[in-house]
Amino acid sequence: MIKFVAIAFFVNLLIIILAKKYRAFLSDYFHIGPQTFHTHPTPRVGGLAVFSGITLALLLANFPLLVLFSLPVFLAGLLERPFRKTFP
Repeated sequence: MIKFVAIAFFVNLLIIILAKKYRAFLSDYFHIGPQTFHTHPTPRVGGLAVFSGITLALLLANFPLLVLFSLPVFLAGLLERPFRKTFP
């Protein structure tokens, strides 16, 4: 069990480090939208990092249905980014 948590943690850490390194590609410079709270350019990959880490850990732990059932929520959050509005 602890090895899956460690896998999720290190995948999250890797994505966050890459987001900070290449922030020109992963930051929100416009601060437009219903969930805008920041005043400085902010990396917007937290959801991607969490989903990637947990997905990899769940797949390695042989729980593919949990990944499948969480996919619609992740995709709704992913679609919020380019359209700059929330979906129900």
